[in-house]
Amino acid sequence: TDRGLTLILGPVLNPQEAQCGHDEGACLTSHTIFTTDCLNGGLGCMALGKRCCRFCGSGSYASIPCAAPVGSQSAPPGRPDSAGPTADVPNVERMAESTPRPEPATTAATTTTTATTPPQAPSFVRELFGKHVFIMSHDGERLDNLNGMLRLSSNADFEERWTLTDAGGAVFFTSDLGQHLSDTNGQAQMSDNKSAWVGWTVSDAGDGKVFITGGSGRQLSAAGGRVQLFDDGGGD
Repeated sequence: TDRGLTLILGPVLNPQEAQCGHDEGACLTSHTIFTTDCLNGGLGCMALGKRCCRFCGSGSYASIPCAAPVGSQSAPPGRPDSAGPTADVPNVERMAESTPRPEPATTAATTTTTATTPPQAPSFVRELFGKHVFIMSHDGERLDNLNGMLRLSSNADFEERWTLTDAGGAVFFTSDLGQHLSDTNGQAQMSDNKSAWVGWTVSDAGDGKVFITGGSGRQLSAAGGRVQLFDDGGGD
């Protein structure tokens, strides 16, 4: 079915790649390099249609070596040890043992209460919360937010990444532009604000795919260059 979509973890961009809006691998050919020098423009920049890709080594670009300038591809800074010096970390178990425990209070009657479990998205979806993903159609195209307009793209860059967050049992899909995928009166659109129409239900469609269903009860379909919503159970 065209309605079964695939959620694929997207690349984690290092700081240099994040400035450019695409990863280094998009530039690596025999006649192009990745360099953040192109953030300011220059000869050979915007090669392959990418901001930090630069033509090099031949023809009009013979003066540009096919090796990135020093510092242009530096690795992202290492993460500091979040635990810090062990001497400064309080021993929670020891503190609990040394803290006097109050005697339980006695009551004349015992009241039984039933805890209400808030709705949750499926566990396989919750594992993706806070991560970048691509939303891929059955023919390999990716959902793209181009300045507020939904489309399908064969690229796998900054514009095609989405972040999943909890919507109280449903899921928010937020693009790297900060806009949210929305089911607005049965139409797939982008929204600047989170609302009831922005939360989506994600369910297992089998074979590694998912159904993404909007607040109208219609399912997201991405095929043939179009992004649409269809009634549950309908065909394309």
